[in-house]
Amino acid sequence: MLKLQLYKKGIIVTFSIILFGILGYFSYNYYAWKKLPSAQTISGTYLCPSCEPSSASLGHDQYLRTSDGAYYALTFFISSVFDPPKDKNIHNGEQVRVSGLLDLKKDFKPDVWRNLVAHSNGWQDYPIQGIIDASSMWRPSGEIN
Repeated sequence: MLKLQLYKKGIIVTFSIILFGILGYFSYNYYAWKKLPSAQTISGTYLCPSCEPSSASLGHDQYLRTSDGAYYALTFFISSVFDPPKDKNIHNGEQVRVSGLLDLKKDFKPDVWRNLVAHSNGWQDYPIQGIIDASSMWRPSGEIN
């Protein structure tokens, strides 16, 4: 009889561990995936204030302004082999489409976002809504990458 009770307790403990493991796995993945950047394609105007001939800056302040007035900082870490706007002759003020990973401002902790803005090159001048790590960029008339 004692063996049977221990056997039942062992089954209950094993089942509980498996159940909590499964629940923990799905809970963690829900939280992790909820915070990861999402792949997006966004259209707008390419802005690069430091790309003007009169600018002495290095051209790291690149943005996309959408038709609703939202600004997104552009980075090219995914496509680190080249700098699409410069290599593909994209100019300040041109209409473009950008595909890449989008991190929205609301998904960052406030202190992390403040740190990003403080160490950026010009983000303080625009109401940045997020960061797009561009994997491709093209004009509406045709693919450029």
